[in-house]
This record gives sequence, structure tokens and C-alpha cells, in this order.
Amino acid sequence: MERGDGIIDLCEMKYTNQEFVLTDAYEQELSRKKDVFSLISKTKSAVHVVMVTTNGLVHNKFYGDIQNEVVLNDLFE
Repeated sequence: MERGDGIIDLCEMKYTNQEFVLTDAYEQELSRKKDVFSLISKTKSAVHVVMVTTNGLVHNKFYGDIQNEVVLNDLFE
């Protein structure tokens, strides 16, 4: 569903016992998923990736490519 500001949040969910590590290969996979979503949905809106994880993300060089992150505890507050 498109947000009021015209942006679509594409959620990627990962379960791990530790912080999830974004790698170069995984970043490329997320980019491919965004492209496929935009192509199939025919949206002209911006698509942002939101990571939903159990314990958050490692803040490495790929972290800035994620627009938002939600951790398990956020879902129960």
C-alpha cells in the first residue's frame, strides 16, 4: 500500500539469533527485488526497503541503503 507521501515501503523480513548482516550479494538481491516489484506493480512511486529483523542490522557500508529498520521488540510495544 502506498503511503500518504507517495512512497511504497517494501518490507524484507529476516529471522536470526544475532544482528542481520547485509552483504554485497544481499544488497544486490534487495535491489533486484525492488526492480521486480516496480516492474510488476507498474508503480511510478519511490520504493523504500524496510528491514524487519529479530535483532536489528549490523551497521556496515550497506546499512545506509536501508530506509528503515524494525526489530522484533518494536512490534510488541
